[in-house]
Amino acid sequence: MDDVITVETIACVHCGKGGTVKVLRRDYNRWKNGGGTIQEAFAEVPAGIREQLMSGIHDKCFDEIFADE
Repeated sequence: MDDVITVETIACVHCGKGGTVKVLRRDYNRWKNGGGTIQEAFAEVPAGIREQLMSGIHDKCFDEIFADE
């Protein structure tokens, strides 16, 4: 059950485009079934991918949104 799945994410509020991320099925199922926070379920996944799973915001778009901070 450690196979990799492709998850479609919602449209990004910055660029308006959807996206996909690849994650382990077991981690995705744990998160979707209430197995803790996204940080706990995807402890080995970069923060940018976790953000895209939650909000749809791509890593590049996140950097553009918060460039001044």
